[in-house]
Amino acid sequence: LKVEFRISGTNSGIQYRSVEVPELGKWVLKGYQADIDFVGDYLGNVHEERGRKPGHVVLARRGQMTRIAAGPKYETLATIGDGTLLKGVVNINGWNRYHIIARGPVLMQIINGQLMGVTIDEDTRNFVPEGLLGLQMHVGPPFKVEYRNILYWQLGS
Repeated sequence: LKVEFRISGTNSGIQYRSVEVPELGKWVLKGYQADIDFVGDYLGNVHEERGRKPGHVVLARRGQMTRIAAGPKYETLATIGDGTLLKGVVNINGWNRYHIIARGPVLMQIINGQLMGVTIDEDTRNFVPEGLLGLQMHVGPPFKVEYRNILYWQLGS
């Protein structure tokens, strides 16, 4: 998935390989999430919304490569870069490019051409190989999130 986004405040995200949770409300999803936030504190993190644990779980912080084994057991494999310095590739108040690669158990998130976070999900009991895409709008104070130039490519397409 490649998409450009711009956000004016608070927090949002892109859900992928997700499933609907109708008991929580219309259009509520659970699954992997590429985080987006206005100040860049979470931008680039690989999250899991309503997955293995209640709420959301950070699978890989910006600048990390992680592995999830059965259990689930979480392990940091490598450092891609300094999470604080990686915030420098983000255009606050402007348009940014998110590139999400989800191939098998490997989840890669790239912003403006910079690899931000990688998770290798080998927890076969909880791993999700496919699902829905969702452009998230967080609850909270009023803000605007915009998406454009959305390109989705599915392996084998």
